[in-house]
Parts: sequence; structure tokens; C-alpha cells
Amino acid sequence: MGKPPAPGWATIFEGLHEIKFLPEFKSNLLLYVRFIDDVFGIWVPTDNSTTDELSWLKLKAEVNNNHGLEWEFEERSMAVNFLDMTVRIDSTNGSIKTSLYEKPMALYLFIPPHSAHPPGVLTGHIFGNLLRIFRLNSDEADIIKDTLTFYDRFLVRGHKRDVLTPLFLKGIKNARKYIATSKATRSRIKEEKHEAASRRLYLHLEYHPHNPPSHKIQQLFDSIVLHPPGETPLNEVEAGHNETVPIDALTIAYHRAPNFGDKFSYRDISKRTGPPVSSFIG
Repeated sequence: MGKPPAPGWATIFEGLHEIKFLPEFKSNLLLYVRFIDDVFGIWVPTDNSTTDELSWLKLKAEVNNNHGLEWEFEERSMAVNFLDMTVRIDSTNGSIKTSLYEKPMALYLFIPPHSAHPPGVLTGHIFGNLLRIFRLNSDEADIIKDTLTFYDRFLVRGHKRDVLTPLFLKGIKNARKYIATSKATRSRIKEEKHEAASRRLYLHLEYHPHNPPSHKIQQLFDSIVLHPPGETPLNEVEAGHNETVPIDALTIAYHRAPNFGDKFSYRDISKRTGPPVSSFIG
């Protein structure tokens, strides 16, 4: 999508166009949602097949009547891939089922075990994708299949079972707990985490496997700064206006060391010296 503002501009541009043509098709379009340049819709056909086909062709023409952009349409069907999910209508009872969709050409080049990344990266990857698997799959059989496939891909990248298995078991337990939790409870937990995060200091460090582990740094911070021997705990110290110092903990925020990509390609063009880009445009 190019520069960061591009998705926002594309959304606004097409959104103004949608305001004009969508009301005409409200009797057929039960649902119409778009994420930047991917659209998902539910079309309710009319009894007259000829009229229905003409309406469908007219919709496609109106969508592409937008000053140069050309949209590709898939034929209407009972199942469709939208982003990372397959949505289908069950022909037996008419219910909607979903499953995880992954592109056939994806290489799944997960971080190998010898890479100098913080340990939390592996945990976060496993927990996050397991939750995605559990949320996007309607059927337990698909959850089991995708979980085993996910596990096998880590083995192919060189990870060991004795490391993976405990993380996967915890990740599965976490995903099932999340699915069983009500939206209201999730919102409350999220607010509590946000409040706790606002009372933390964040120490940004470049990760190195030979450096002291994060929990050792946190223990030192707690014993020396937060709860110094014989002194008032930091979060009980008066900070003026009858308020105390709003710090309860320290979080270590690791970032990776520079790699070849950082050295041989610019991530921030503003740091380059020399004439501006506009000087090369004739």
C-alpha cells in the first residue's frame, strides 16, 4: 500500500464512492463490508433469475465506475475467502461456518531457534496464532488440524518438542479461556491492563542472549528503587497535590539488534543526506 497514509486515503476515496451507489442495492445486499481493497458481501437473489443477474452486473459496473480503479469480482458462491478466513454457508442447515484461510504460496518462515530474539517473541507468536486459530474456526476438527499444522511448521524450522509442547499447551488453555470469556469481562480486563500499564516504567533495551535476564533487572529495580531498604516505597512517596508517585513496576521492552536489512536498506529516508527526492523529478 506504499506510505502509511495510503490505506487511509484509499478507504476515504472508495468510501465516498460507496455512499453514492450502495443505497440502490440495499434490497439485494444483506451485508457489505470492506477492508481497504478487500470487500465481502452477502447477496440475496431475487426470484427472477434474469432480473437478479442484471442487478448483479449493474452492481459490478457501479463499483468500477470510480475514475480508474478496477475491482476484480469472484463469482457468487456458497463459500468465499476473505482476508485470513473462509466463510461458507452450510447447505444442510443454512448456518454460517468459518475456518482459517492461508495462502497456498505462504512459506511460513518462522524465526529459527538459534536467532537472537527475546524469548517472549516465540511465546507471543504461539499464543497469538493459537488464539487466531480458535477464533476463526467454527469446527473443533479444523481447530485440531490447524493447531497440529502450526506445531509441525515450528518443528521444520528446527524448534524442539520439549520447548514447543509446554508453550502450545499453555497457548491452547489461554485460547479456550478467552473464547469462554464474555465480551463484558474481556472489556473489563482490558481496562484493568491499560490502567496497570499506565503505572509502569518501560526500559527499552537491545536484546542479547548473554545479558542478564529481564526478571533479574526487574528484581533489582523493585528492591532498590520501588522498595528501598528502610525507605518509603516509591509508590507511597508524596508527589504533590496529595498524590503519590504513579509507578508500580518496571517492564523491560526489548528490541532486536540491527540486521542486514537495517544496514543495507533505509527505514527512515529523512535520515539520508543529500539532495531531496524532488530534485530528481523532471
